[in-house]
Amino acid sequence: MASIYTIASEFIHDLEMASILLWKNGRSWNYEILWPEEMSEVEYDVVYHEDDRATISRVIREDRRAVLLNSYFENLGSLEHKSIANLARFLVWHYERQSVPAFYFADRLPDPQECA
Repeated sequence: MASIYTIASEFIHDLEMASILLWKNGRSWNYEILWPEEMSEVEYDVVYHEDDRATISRVIREDRRAVLLNSYFENLGSLEHKSIANLARFLVWHYERQSVPAFYFADRLPDPQECA
């Protein structure tokens, strides 16, 4: 569990290629940095390794509102003028608006009774 600013400071260096799986547990933020196996601009698609999809499924059971963001496709702020504060704001913005729900990338959608 970390503050959103701590998460932003750890993710900012991998912003251009990695994805961030972001979820909450109560009032605490959680995250995992994932590296896509492949990305397609044409189909607006990102493919993740099987283990990463299993992680996504596990996280969804903890927070059905989890999001999976990739700065190549989602606006996470200017890459030229990136700052931890701006990235933190964009992460919260995407989470609150559910711009890219993580369940799109899960292996298996959990039964609603499995979710917190």
